[in-house]
Amino acid sequence: MIIFAGLNHFQVSSIEIYQCQYKNWFRAAIEEEWEICPSLWQGAMNSYLHIRSFLGQEKTIELLGGWSPLSCKDKVNKIKNWLKNQIILSIDQKKELEMTPALETEVPVVSTSSKPAPEVSKDKLKGPQKK
Repeated sequence: MIIFAGLNHFQVSSIEIYQCQYKNWFRAAIEEEWEICPSLWQGAMNSYLHIRSFLGQEKTIELLGGWSPLSCKDKVNKIKNWLKNQIILSIDQKKELEMTPALETEVPVVSTSSKPAPEVSKDKLKGPQKK
């Protein structure tokens, strides 16, 4: 645990929370768990900004070893591109489903009766028609 003189318990807790959030985001990015990366990155960024609000920019950079969420823009952009592609894929799949014509199939009717089934015209099989 990093200790800075003059920090109260809540500020130290904020730093510890940030460190956990950053580690979770970093692990998810390494394992390419792109679905959860944006929310983890957002949590780390919010904690970073909170720490910066009471430590100032220089002390925050010193505390975090020169790291800031903004220094990871390449990974963040990779995550954003992946999410955008997923959205595009799901939209394309939805369009394909909408464009696929419904198949009209005739289902044979099986009778357990020994009597032959009466002939029914195809017009009657379609059901009532709206006028």
